[in-house]
Amino acid sequence: MLKKAFFYFFFVYSSALIAQINWTSVDSLPQLYKKEAKPILLFIYTDWCKICKMQEISVFEDSFISQKLNIDYYTVKLDAEDIADRLFFGRNYQGASSNKYHQLAQYFGETNGKLIFPTTVVLNKNLEVMFKKDGYLGKENMLKLLDLSYNFNPKVK
Repeated sequence: MLKKAFFYFFFVYSSALIAQINWTSVDSLPQLYKKEAKPILLFIYTDWCKICKMQEISVFEDSFISQKLNIDYYTVKLDAEDIADRLFFGRNYQGASSNKYHQLAQYFGETNGKLIFPTTVVLNKNLEVMFKKDGYLGKENMLKLLDLSYNFNPKVK
């Protein structure tokens, strides 16, 4: 009985470790990108957003989705309320203030002047926005997006 419990715990724990996304920081992204250009998935969120947390748990912790993202994409979690200035491919973006979200989150995430959380953005290998969806993006739609965007990516110029 103890052996069964141990193996069950080991299996569950190992599966959880495998199903994690290797999130890349905004600061380290350009160096990685220089070595190998890949599409970039930006997940724009805030700490207080319950739908953001729901997407992180139900979508990003899926083993198939996390493996696909880890292999084929650079993944960046972008906190819209991060107060630190960030350099993104040679351009400086100001951090959030008491009445504004982070400029990088606004630049990629705003639709019609509004930033809704979460927002999922995919940039192709030329750093052009290929896809943007504000609100929850479920597993099925995420899988369709990943297949479509990866296969559609034009070669780097």
